Amino acid sequence: RTGLSGEFAMQYAEDPEVVRELEPTIFYLKFNQERNGEQTPLANLNIRKAISMAFNKQDLVDVVLANGSLPANYLVPTEFTFDENNADFREVNGDMNEFNAEEAKKLWATGMEELGLTEVTLEMLGGDSELAKKMDEYMKSQLEENLEGLTLELKAVPFGVRLELDEAQDYDIQNSGWG
Repeated sequence: RTGLSGEFAMQYAEDPEVVRELEPTIFYLKFNQERNGEQTPLANLNIRKAISMAFNKQDLVDVVLANGSLPANYLVPTEFTFDENNADFREVNGDMNEFNAEEAKKLWATGMEELGLTEVTLEMLGGDSELAKKMDEYMKSQLEENLEGLTLELKAVPFGVRLELDEAQDYDIQNSGWG
C-alpha cells in the first residue's frame, strides 16, 4: 500500500489495480501571530483571511498533487464524521474561505492599510520532501501574484526540525497537517 501523487498518480490513474480511498487527513496554513515577542502582520484578521483566499486550492489538488485529493475550504475532512441522521458534517456545515482572488486583494489592501504597510516579507515553513517543496512553491507563486507587496520566503526542513520550530513558534506561516 502506498500513496501516489503528481506524475505517479497521473501515470497510474487508469490502472485497474489502483484503489482510491479518501483518508481523514487535512493540510492547512498555520499562522503565527507573534514571533520573538513581537506581533506579526498575521495578527491582522484581514491579512489572514486574504492569504487563506488567495490561492487556487482546486489547481493545487488537480495539478500539483494530482492524486484525487480534495480542495479543503474547511478543517474537518469530508466523509469523516456524521450527525445522528448520517449527514456528513461537511455537507451540513459548508465551506469557508474559498479561493477568491479579487476578495483576497481587497482584504489584503485593507489589512495593509490598517497596519500602515506597503510591503511584507513572511517566512513559510514547510517539509523537505519533493512534494512538499512543490506545494510550497505553488503557494508562493499564487500568494505573491495575488497579494501586492507580499514576499514569501520558503524554508524547507526535515519533519523533526519543523516540529522543533513549531514548538518554538519560530515561523510566520507553516504548511501543516492533521490526520
